[in-house]
Amino acid sequence: MVKRWWMIDKLSDSLESAKIDKEICSTILQGWDRIPQKPKTAERAAWMKKVIDRMDSLLEEETRFKIREDCACCISRSTIRVKTMKKLIKETPDLDSFVAAVRDSGFLGAVVELKENSIYATFGVGRCVCTGINAIKEPV
Repeated sequence: MVKRWWMIDKLSDSLESAKIDKEICSTILQGWDRIPQKPKTAERAAWMKKVIDRMDSLLEEETRFKIREDCACCISRSTIRVKTMKKLIKETPDLDSFVAAVRDSGFLGAVVELKENSIYATFGVGRCVCTGINAIKEPV
């Protein structure tokens, strides 16, 4: 079995979970076999930019968001962000107080807001903070 960069497996699993057609998955992941197990920052960013562009052209917006969220390291159950949010949930009396506490924490997103009973957190305003692509200089 070929060892490959962990993000390729994560992205492949996320595409499969979203029930994306295998042919479309292959198109999106095109070139993965040329990415080393430990790619240089610029190399992984360039490939991920191509992946994102392909996803943008082949998938609906809602599906893309679901896949990207599934790949996000900040959503892992073991991250300090998730642990902090669980703590804040217990400490705050209502949703508005929770959103204010998350906003005040300072590391859970540049912008945290409540819209129609959904909480939105924005990271890296104007740029991607994902280590898979943050070296790219152009908008993603």
